[in-house]
Amino acid sequence: MELKIEVKINRFTELLERFPLALQRGIQRGLTRSTALLRRAVETNIRTPLGAKPPVVAFGVLANSVTAEVSQERTRAVGRVFVKAPADRYGVFVEFGTRPHRPPLNPLISWARIKFHMTDPKKIRATAWAVAEKIAKHGTQGHFMFGRAFQKNEKKVVSILEEEIQRSLP
Repeated sequence: MELKIEVKINRFTELLERFPLALQRGIQRGLTRSTALLRRAVETNIRTPLGAKPPVVAFGVLANSVTAEVSQERTRAVGRVFVKAPADRYGVFVEFGTRPHRPPLNPLISWARIKFHMTDPKKIRATAWAVAEKIAKHGTQGHFMFGRAFQKNEKKVVSILEEEIQRSLP
């Protein structure tokens, strides 16, 4: 003999069916807010790096290249803050610094002109050459703009994610 009892609670069943989508939306909102917060913090760190005297940004290319993105990877949402082109070629070197190396002179000439408000081509070239020599001997110091941004905002990021996930629960 078999006894089968089925009780269907429509409201509860409906909530359970919607739960994965609601949770996914909460995570998406949390990642969007968190990556935006971190993007702003990285950009601020670039514009005011450690140990530098203002103004520190010559062109603003690196700061303006910081991007936040939320995407889906297989079954999970992923938030990223990164440097897009054209600064993606050198952003990692600004973050971590470099060993001694011979940098190209032409970008340093443009940088020295703007950074030091110079107009005399001979002085600009001499300054760029001096900077290149220093880099060739000592490398460059890392500014850790991403690392500092995350370290300073880690608790806020966790709090944002917790808040958005909590909001998504029925």
